[in-house]
Amino acid sequence: MGDDSRRLHFGLWYDFRNPPQWRQSPDRLYREILDQIVWGENNGFDDVWLSEHHFIEEVDAHAHYIRGNHAPEEQSWRRGDIRSGRTEAVTRNMLGRIVRDVAAATGSPEEYVWVYLCDLPAFHIIEYGQVMCPPGEEDARFATLPNKIKEGLQAAT
Repeated sequence: MGDDSRRLHFGLWYDFRNPPQWRQSPDRLYREILDQIVWGENNGFDDVWLSEHHFIEEVDAHAHYIRGNHAPEEQSWRRGDIRSGRTEAVTRNMLGRIVRDVAAATGSPEEYVWVYLCDLPAFHIIEYGQVMCPPGEEDARFATLPNKIKEGLQAAT
């Protein structure tokens, strides 16, 4: 036919949860998932979808791997979204503070704290019911906020 839009697509989806009521050995669970993904790829499946661990509360401590081995118990990952527009120096300073704070809170050595900050363009963010303004236009945006929100923000500073 040649028209790929009319072709039926098949995919696999895994959410990587291992809830207590159906608890399995993490080694077995994740090995079976990876084996199924390979099987699907070898049998013509088009896609594999994996849920991000950031949205799953019950991720098992052994669900993370580094170079094919279980991550150390003290390993900690943090991910956050920030608005684009900060200088590299400001971003590096922010990363350092996050690492120090997470290490202090978890007892993990700083070298075991990995942080991923994702820069989002302002137009990908909505706060207070409005699309975020570009960096440098915060004062003009603040002036457009409802008084109740402005008062709450002023009280918090």
